[in-house]
Amino acid sequence: MHAIATLLNQKQSRLIIAGIPFRLSAGLRPPRDTSRSSISITWTDTPHRAACPPPAQAIRIHGQREYRGWYDPETRVGELCLMGHHPEAALVSYLRQVATWLVYRHGGLVMHSATLISRQHALIFYGHSGAGKTTLCQHAPSRTPILTDDLTGLIKTRGKWRAWGMPTLTHAHWIKQTQGIRVKALFRLIKATVTRIDPISSARAAAQAACFPHVLGNTRPWTEPLLDRLADLAQSVRCFDLHFEKTGAYWDLVSKRIDFQPIQ
Repeated sequence: MHAIATLLNQKQSRLIIAGIPFRLSAGLRPPRDTSRSSISITWTDTPHRAACPPPAQAIRIHGQREYRGWYDPETRVGELCLMGHHPEAALVSYLRQVATWLVYRHGGLVMHSATLISRQHALIFYGHSGAGKTTLCQHAPSRTPILTDDLTGLIKTRGKWRAWGMPTLTHAHWIKQTQGIRVKALFRLIKATVTRIDPISSARAAAQAACFPHVLGNTRPWTEPLLDRLADLAQSVRCFDLHFEKTGAYWDLVSKRIDFQPIQ
């Protein structure tokens, strides 16, 4: 939360979300960036100073009574007006929605999953609500970086799928991340009384993962090839069912399985 508050305390800041450069500016004066090399977002916490209505082609992004905003994909410019008592949560929600739209537009996808980093590779754990994504992160070894316990952005670059932490309040790794982490394996979490790992086919993994994408209403035009993207992802990594008893015992099994199956 402290890192997110820092963003709001700065007049200007830069960060990379899912491989896409963002520039945040306080106030409503659009930053001068004629190269359009980054997404320019201006924000204000003074509602009555809101700018003119957004362009017709802009995507409206609202968060109940906490904020309202928009993003224009043609000019790569957006505006956020904070109106509630939770500005950090409002900023994260707005950035997450813009970034999700951009990930799908760039041929990627966003999954409800926890992602851990092991030996400079990403291990993605997905499952239904309550399957244990947060618990899995809590029981991860202390020196194992947690990319996210909520949403993972996946983009294929140079022929390889890479993972990015999407904006969230619980982990601030996404604020500092500058490079995607190459994905090595997919694990579907299954509640169990005994921890074990079963390898599964890429076709089965893709079919299972199809239940867990994060899709916004305004990303639907870009999600039509979602199944093809999931199939491509599953074919390029190792795929497993992780029967998980919600203890730290799972990590030894995961490490051994991954270490003996080198990434292609």
